[in-house]
Amino acid sequence: MSTIKSRRPGGYRLVWLTPERLAIYPRLFVLVYAILIGVGLLQSQAAVMPSGKPIGYDFIAFWSASWLALAGTPLDAYSAALVAALQAHTLPGLSSTAEWIYPPLFLLMVLPLALLPYLPSYLLFVALTLAVYGAVLRKWAPAGLGLIWLFAFPGIVINDEHLKNPHAPAMRMMKDVFDRFREFDILHNHFNFFMFQPGFEDFRFTPYVGVGVGAFSYDPYAYLGNQKYLLRPLGTEGQGSSAYPFLKTYNPIGVSVPITLGVKYALSEQFNVFAELMYRFTNTDYLDDVSGVYAPDAFPTLPDGTPSPAFLLQDRSYETGAPIGIKDRQRGNTLQTDVFAGVKLGISFNLQTYKCPKPIQ
Repeated sequence: MSTIKSRRPGGYRLVWLTPERLAIYPRLFVLVYAILIGVGLLQSQAAVMPSGKPIGYDFIAFWSASWLALAGTPLDAYSAALVAALQAHTLPGLSSTAEWIYPPLFLLMVLPLALLPYLPSYLLFVALTLAVYGAVLRKWAPAGLGLIWLFAFPGIVINDEHLKNPHAPAMRMMKDVFDRFREFDILHNHFNFFMFQPGFEDFRFTPYVGVGVGAFSYDPYAYLGNQKYLLRPLGTEGQGSSAYPFLKTYNPIGVSVPITLGVKYALSEQFNVFAELMYRFTNTDYLDDVSGVYAPDAFPTLPDGTPSPAFLLQDRSYETGAPIGIKDRQRGNTLQTDVFAGVKLGISFNLQTYKCPKPIQ
């Protein structure tokens, strides 16, 4: 660790951005990018992510325009109906359509893309553009700056947004469903980007990232009329019923992996204030009591012939129109566990004091 002259006690200050850290940080960024992209690819099915978006959301607009132009006329690329039909046929399961909205001359640049099937074309496109990016910046970069720095730039992953989007899955919201939720972080470690030493003027503030492991309990419930019902005991997907003896009631205890991004400021040597954004992966798909398929036959009517609360709560589409909950129709997405996010503001207390390090002689 290097030191330089400062007005702080002792006459020295620690240098945070040392050559050693400059060598480590970009490698950590690239490793995180690789993990996120790898997880997204593993979650995909036939190039479609669990969110219903394709790998390479913008690229499918380029590929579709190329295919339609090669198969018919360039004007076909501007037909929303043809684009939607082609994309639905190429990638079944898409939840949306990416239309071609670019000037006609741009078709000349993307015209070769559909000479290959969608996924091979996309992977080749990414490889070639990354190679060009690296070659160009290598010419401009200062001597000694390795390629690892160039590929650690966050814009690389942000630009390829829809390889990244699957790692941020949409959190489902169900009308009138709320969770009784309690969480305990077993282990949570923070990495400070700046030197942070409460009590010293120069080192009061730092952004940070964190990762950890936690446990939580949850118990989804909903209101029907003015009465509150716990959903887990009702088995709204047939769990525990005689019609579905193989379905077990889900565990109300789960495990989470919290990822945090925040900032903190030392008010004094003992107290800090902080604000952080939390994104937590879990091992359950039942935070909202929705995961598998509809099972309306699991809920017999009451003795008076009226529907049971369980039947009314397992599919509430009747409240807005025709019921959609027919037997074995998809109700949730069993291929993807739930995630949740939140913002935390707080005050922390330091159990130890930060002493000025001895200057290096």
